[in-house]
Amino acid sequence: MNFNLHDHTILLTVSGSRAYGIHTPQSDVDVKGVCVPSKEYFFGVRKRFEQVDRKSHFDVFAQYLNEEQRVASTREKLEGVIYSLQKFIRLAADANPNILDVLFCRNQEILFQTPLGEKLRENRGLFISAKVKHTFSGYALAQLKRIKGHRKWLLEPPKGPPKRSDFDLDEQLLSKHERNCLQDAIRKQLDLWEWDFGDMQHSDVLYVKNNISEILADMGIHSDNKWIPAARSLGAAEDLIAHIGKERKFIGAKRNWQQYQTWRKQRNPIRAEMERKHGYDLKHAAHLVRLLRMGLEILTTGKINVWRGDIDAEELIAIRNGQWSYEELLEWAGRAGQKLDEVYQAQQYDIPREPQREKIEGLCIDLITCFLGQ
Repeated sequence: MNFNLHDHTILLTVSGSRAYGIHTPQSDVDVKGVCVPSKEYFFGVRKRFEQVDRKSHFDVFAQYLNEEQRVASTREKLEGVIYSLQKFIRLAADANPNILDVLFCRNQEILFQTPLGEKLRENRGLFISAKVKHTFSGYALAQLKRIKGHRKWLLEPPKGPPKRSDFDLDEQLLSKHERNCLQDAIRKQLDLWEWDFGDMQHSDVLYVKNNISEILADMGIHSDNKWIPAARSLGAAEDLIAHIGKERKFIGAKRNWQQYQTWRKQRNPIRAEMERKHGYDLKHAAHLVRLLRMGLEILTTGKINVWRGDIDAEELIAIRNGQWSYEELLEWAGRAGQKLDEVYQAQQYDIPREPQREKIEGLCIDLITCFLGQ
């Protein structure tokens, strides 16, 4: 990046818990924004720019923080992401929840905005679509997956790094080179079986993949086991396939051990104590609830309520403080996800199924042309 980030930024907002109204005085200050890079990134071939996320790049924006935010940023440096306009618009059109937060946050959360940034927010209605069903529920499911994974580490922490003998892998049926060649061949076969989604939007791909996963689960076929028929199609013997299966489990156990170690080292001490006391990650739980509620709200009302202060912030904070048990969270998430599915399947929504892509394209061209013309 060889341009002045401040001078090329058209919009910068507070993001995360402070944008939702569920922060505490100890909460870090996160920001998200949009910039238009210099002309060589559009007309040249040597340079590319999509986003910047190094903390050092955000010092220049500290002048726009209020007093509370300034105090918080002295404990932990200002951090966030600033996207190129083109990437930002692609993500917004695909109903990325974190990007929609920037477009629909309150004016109070805007730190920095040029007339072009204002024009971008004025046209935010172009990006609202029923795709939010897939993206908001998808992000919520990702939170739930982390909650379950961390809970397993809390209740049944790995006792030590896995050994090959733990998986009955003392015998070497293949050399390392032969094993790698066979695994490469299996991967290539799996690639041939993958669906070609072409130019389908990410949210639609997510929807189709989730449906395929559910169908396979109903048939008793786990996605991790698709390699078995792939290996058989290559003529691998059954004892060799069984051996490879053990190798895969061993590799998975090593990965789990490494992730566990990283999780232990990087955990916030206060958050870790809350996890230990309540048995699951409360911060992820609050965001899971917020995402599912927002998804339903957008589908049924067409409104994106980023600020939860006058809606459910008090309850979200209570959840983050441990008001719900793990079992209550799972039960609520199941009901909320089912409700979201029912509304979507019955098409009980008044918002467009797709974003207004032609107008969005025109908006992007107009903003870039105006900026470079300046």
